[in-house]
Amino acid sequence: MYDYLKRTPGAIAPFDRAVYRTAAQGPGAIRAGNGWYQAVGRDIRDLEACPKLSVAVLGISGISTPFLKAFLDRYAQRATLIEFQATGHWIPEERPAETTAAISEFLGQP
Repeated sequence: MYDYLKRTPGAIAPFDRAVYRTAAQGPGAIRAGNGWYQAVGRDIRDLEACPKLSVAVLGISGISTPFLKAFLDRYAQRATLIEFQATGHWIPEERPAETTAAISEFLGQP
């Protein structure tokens, strides 16, 4: 799964994989992780009743940019979208320095 959803070789280090593997083996871990997928349909329906966000929103994306853009266009009035080319699903792992810089800039930090 990690290799399929990433575009940067070596982005998910062996140590990180071991930590994720250990966490996934804990009691209730799979049920908790899959709970998001069970609730996402309801979350989407609930969003229909919400007004657009009026606060500034930062979206950072890679391979899912079209989906994130559509979401932000629909649900945020003041969205900034940053796309990291050749980046998969694991953006902070694949582009750690760029991710940190983008968040810092968005928050007004040097």
